[in-house]
Amino acid sequence: MAKHVTDDFMPLRLKIWRSGTAFMMPEARGPYLDLILAYWELGPLPNEDAVLQSNARVADPKLWKRIRDQIVKKFIETDGMLRHERCDYERDLAKSLYEKKSTAGQAGG
Repeated sequence: MAKHVTDDFMPLRLKIWRSGTAFMMPEARGPYLDLILAYWELGPLPNEDAVLQSNARVADPKLWKRIRDQIVKKFIETDGMLRHERCDYERDLAKSLYEKKSTAGQAGG
């Protein structure tokens, strides 16, 4: 499989992160970040508790039940899959910038 520009790089916009997670329970922030990382790597995630809990790296089912709704509301469900608009935007931007630099490098070389 070809390596993609976004395989090793994901921007974290601190002001956006802090404002977007300000009202989350502290114990939900880490699992939410883990789900964003999984989304960045895998793409849309199935809206299935076992899959989400695993990708969020939450071992305790009671904790997952408490934080699930706060996390899942940050995603958009379409046909049973969860999408994350900000991740999609950042991934498209990273890909576009990479392609522009690659084209410029090829033209210069």
